[in-house]
Amino acid sequence: FLLQVTSDRTEIRTMMKGSPSKEEGEGENAPPMEASKTNNEKYPLTPEGLKAFLLEEIDGPKPLGLDSADESFSVASYRANSVDIPAGAALEIPVPVFKAGSKVRILEIKVEEEQLDIGFSVTLRRPGDEPGTFVLETLSEMALTTMESGQQYMIETAPATFLLNFDNRHSWITPKKVSYTVTVAPPVNDEILQRSRRAEEALRSVMTDIRKVKENTLGIKKLREAVELKGEQMEKRTKIKENGIEIKKLEVEKAQDAIRQAEESAGEKAKEIQDARGLVEEATRDIEEAELEKVEIERQIAELQVLLKDKESAIQSVVHEKKERENRVILKQDEYSDAEAEVSLKVKEMKEREQEMEEALTAKKEDQGLLSNVAIEHQVTMAKEYEAENQMKFLKSKFEGLQMRLLQKTQEI
Repeated sequence: FLLQVTSDRTEIRTMMKGSPSKEEGEGENAPPMEASKTNNEKYPLTPEGLKAFLLEEIDGPKPLGLDSADESFSVASYRANSVDIPAGAALEIPVPVFKAGSKVRILEIKVEEEQLDIGFSVTLRRPGDEPGTFVLETLSEMALTTMESGQQYMIETAPATFLLNFDNRHSWITPKKVSYTVTVAPPVNDEILQRSRRAEEALRSVMTDIRKVKENTLGIKKLREAVELKGEQMEKRTKIKENGIEIKKLEVEKAQDAIRQAEESAGEKAKEIQDARGLVEEATRDIEEAELEKVEIERQIAELQVLLKDKESAIQSVVHEKKERENRVILKQDEYSDAEAEVSLKVKEMKEREQEMEEALTAKKEDQGLLSNVAIEHQVTMAKEYEAENQMKFLKSKFEGLQMRLLQKTQEI
């Protein structure tokens, strides 16, 4: 009733965990490179598309979950770590087997303390010929420290109990700690085997798609980060230019104030010149009148010699005052010329500031256009990243659906 399986490589390979060999991957069963694209076109990236793909391409006549017998097909795993076995004691670990033809595999058994061993044996407890009785059959017995993937057994009669026996009775002082991992796989029919092979082949394509989507997502994320960095740099440049424009505006305002002050000063100078010219004209009229009086006095010189001397003295005084007023007029004209030159210089500086401000505003508009393009590019990359994330979610769902149909679970994504 208990057979040790060691040479059935086909069944063992079907139960093994992992990807196929290079020869299997490159043989006739290897999926074509364009299979993923074909499936994506035929089955949309939605829960309904995934369900249709699993039913039509993988499950076939044996849909998962529709057969009550299929529901029980799952490899049961029994494991424990650091199980205490006192000195001078033994421990029996029962592993139930419910179906005839099930395979029990010991994946690992080890004693945690180095340089220590423990007695170990495997027995099968099955019902006896009479009701209420049972039979114990010992398969193997040994002393061990570690055993990995060592043995596999097929149970032909069920229900039964597969017993792991740890014996530490030979040690009266030292307790032991053991860890073990045992799996029980129910019998498999041809339809389930075919479904598992189809799922395994489809899983290779899914793993390839997942790798591509991961690489594409990574590229999109890097592009998005580059676009965001470019946008930040453009914003910084725009802010710097805006600050420069504000400074130019302040400089233009200062130049305008200086021009207004210079114009006011020039107006005052012009008024002073006008006033001085009025004084000169007044002095000229006085001289003319004095000269007329001089002519009159000369006719009357004999009579008015004393008066003539006074008038000559007055004329000299008026002439002297006229010269002084003419000198002041010349001085005011020079000051007015300087003021006009200063106003011209201020106007020229203001025009230069206004031209610089116009150039800065033009550069700002160009940067704003570039910033708008960067924002659009950022939105495009975000949309691509969202699409890639949806594709990755669909592929993960597809991966989980295919894993449920494998006889042995493959590695996680």
